[in-house]
Amino acid sequence: MIRQARQAYPAIRFEVGDARELTLEETFDAVFSNATLHWVKEAERAVEAIHRRLKPGGRSVAEFGGKGNIATLMNGFERRFQQLGLPWSNPWYNPASANMPGCSKSMDWTCEKGCRLTGRPSSKTEKD
Repeated sequence: MIRQARQAYPAIRFEVGDARELTLEETFDAVFSNATLHWVKEAERAVEAIHRRLKPGGRSVAEFGGKGNIATLMNGFERRFQQLGLPWSNPWYNPASANMPGCSKSMDWTCEKGCRLTGRPSSKTEKD
């Protein structure tokens, strides 16, 4: 994916790294994350790393699956793993609104638009 992005947009620098560390030296006016933070179990560390890379007054926007996201799939995975006698460990981080990274009062920034869950329910049911 990164190789394709570099080929398609040679004027833009693409980096691969650990979102919890962000070893980049530059600071940025804006950071956008789409469908990434739910893959990071220590999402608060990733948000703190992003915050450190923002210029004063910089903005960060993140979209990721919240609590209940893919619940039907998660329940199915857990049941099937149990049936097979295998251990199941949820690989995703799907917080409730109040627990979203970046809404921490310990961080020196504000959630201008707020941290919230927006429902985009699937049309599938457990029977499907």
